[in-house]
Amino acid sequence: MVYSQMDYIEVEKTSYELYLSQDWEELVAFGKQAEEAGITYFYFNLRMGIAFFKLKEYKKSKDYLTKANQENSFNKVVIEYLFWDNYYLLKEKESALWYAKLDDTIQQRINYIPPKTLESIFIEGGQKISTDRNVADKIDYFNFGITLNLGARLKIDQGYTFLQQNLNWGNLKQHQYYINPKIRFKKSMEFNLGFHFANFKSSIDYYIEGVYQSSTPQGGFPFGNVIDSTVSSKYQIEGTYGQNDFLFQPRFTKTWKAIKVSPYLSYVSSIQGADYFERYTDTTTITERTGSTIINQSVEYSDSIILPENQTISQFGVGANLFYIFKFITVGGQLEYINRDNNSFFFVSPYLKLDLGKKTHLSAYYFSKKNYTVGLFEASQLINSSDSVDKLSFTAQYDAFKKLSLFLTYQYETIESIMGTGDYRLNSVYLSLKFKF
Repeated sequence: MVYSQMDYIEVEKTSYELYLSQDWEELVAFGKQAEEAGITYFYFNLRMGIAFFKLKEYKKSKDYLTKANQENSFNKVVIEYLFWDNYYLLKEKESALWYAKLDDTIQQRINYIPPKTLESIFIEGGQKISTDRNVADKIDYFNFGITLNLGARLKIDQGYTFLQQNLNWGNLKQHQYYINPKIRFKKSMEFNLGFHFANFKSSIDYYIEGVYQSSTPQGGFPFGNVIDSTVSSKYQIEGTYGQNDFLFQPRFTKTWKAIKVSPYLSYVSSIQGADYFERYTDTTTITERTGSTIINQSVEYSDSIILPENQTISQFGVGANLFYIFKFITVGGQLEYINRDNNSFFFVSPYLKLDLGKKTHLSAYYFSKKNYTVGLFEASQLINSSDSVDKLSFTAQYDAFKKLSLFLTYQYETIESIMGTGDYRLNSVYLSLKFKF
């Protein structure tokens, strides 16, 4: 729209009407014409600043409101909008300065807390209970996390995880370290680089034996013959196995009002080393009976291997997290295409969260994976087991106090062991807390 008459009265009348009708784009267009006519004053700069703020152009909003503050330094509306402009522009020091100038009632309504260097700590522990102790024993689990703020644009999440388990083929221990620097460009846009390292060590001590017998009749009684075959099989393996896994997962995250999209790349390097002794023996006894004649034959096959073995396996992936927030419900999940040793896989993990009031939240996720590595939740969780795993997880969160949240997690897993020593299921219960400083 073109405005022909540009004097103070017309500018005041039109800008005020556009402000009341919240026609922010038209107000901005009109304001630019007014500026070209050389008209500027306190209420004009205030309305232009608010219009640009509503359009999420915080830098331009700040410029106009700074002019308005110079013309009237006591106006609380200007001061509050200048606080929010600096807040969304990630200018912490300026935000704190403008916040300090607000009245107590406005401060209580905003409840702004400047971020501290040490933002929060997270502690979690529990056990995974096996349903078949002949195959696998319980898993002891512990996790500790810490979040640091190094300026308005840089946040770093770190974590340490430990777990151990006894199985029918040996025992294992794993130490994990996770770090995820997050660089924020805007409140709704960030880049982060998830890195996760896992050191896995296990002893191998597995022995199994069995006897298998078959009887195959040939011909008819009494002139036929019968052949019996008995196989005595023994298998033993002893030694150690170690594995170091490195996961890199750079990602870019963009948030709109109700949608959060986070595409990422993934690279895994798995350095595996084994040093073990393997022996197996098969003794086959064949008995042939023809009438009263019995012929026995025995054949034994035995072999052993001493196998120091080292190899590096690389895995590449491309994926995305997508979440949609609708009032008290968040739905979404993770999708990733994985290539490992020239084998392709599609990994899918749906996610659901329910906000049951201001203090209580429920969340759940599910995934099914084969012989590959998975990084979940911005690589903060690393699933590097070579076993096939199906997992269903439920978490209840209760914000007991302003700075303290409590969590209770239950997980159900089915494990298909790559060692071929039997499948089993795990029922896991974790207790955790998060304290904000």
